[in-house]
Amino acid sequence: MREGPQAGLRELDLLADEPSMRRYHPYPMAKADLLQRLGRFDEAAVQYRRALDFARTAPEKQLLRRRLTEVQGSIDQAESTESI
Repeated sequence: MREGPQAGLRELDLLADEPSMRRYHPYPMAKADLLQRLGRFDEAAVQYRRALDFARTAPEKQLLRRRLTEVQGSIDQAESTESI
């Protein structure tokens, strides 16, 4: 994170083809967080949904739903600002 969210995304992308990452919910969650920090809310929402599909416990799912709700709020806000 020292070099910023874009650098973090590049590092995560290096792991994308690792079989162990395919169903590991922290991977898309981390990616979603970085995308959210970059203001790429639509992409972040996709990654939060993906993480939610892989999460196993109720607390994990609750956290991911909360983050997804935050991102969707940012999307709605951006869309309402654009329509003005």
